[in-house]
Amino acid sequence: YVPVVFGKEMKCEEICVMLDGGDSESLLISAVDVKEKKVIDKMMITSGSELFYVSEGNIYSLVSDSIKYEDVVKISYQEGNLEYVGKTKVKGTVYDEYFMEEKDGFLRLMTQVYPEYYADADKDKTTGSSTSKREKIGCLYVFDENMKEVGRIDNLAADEAVYNCIFVGDMIYDFT
Repeated sequence: YVPVVFGKEMKCEEICVMLDGGDSESLLISAVDVKEKKVIDKMMITSGSELFYVSEGNIYSLVSDSIKYEDVVKISYQEGNLEYVGKTKVKGTVYDEYFMEEKDGFLRLMTQVYPEYYADADKDKTTGSSTSKREKIGCLYVFDENMKEVGRIDNLAADEAVYNCIFVGDMIYDFT
């Protein structure tokens, strides 16, 4: 299968294969100049993308590779040009686009992790108590413009299911 955008087959260099094996779903992004009625750029990512967050200059595509991890792919878009920036992996699950936000070039996202898949699940870093009976652990990640992890807070909303969260300025509000 070769994708076709506005009657033209995509070139090999416009297709990024992101995950190892198995998934046949893909995301096709086209940058179209609506005034000139022409395609400026296009990119296809074979990732089985299920969740997206779009900021003013970037597209983040999230794919659960299991209940343990999410792959986060970043594509920038500027003046019609699409560029693959990078990919990272986070522990846990990001439930929807409200669990992500970009501020000052940094991506912030919150995940929920089941303790049996979390390396530090046996001890709470704050209290030192056992977390073995916890249902979920919240983790807040911060990534720079190159998708390098620059900050992380573990054990947020421990023992709680987070139904929604919102980022406002330098604060995150989570709703359990």
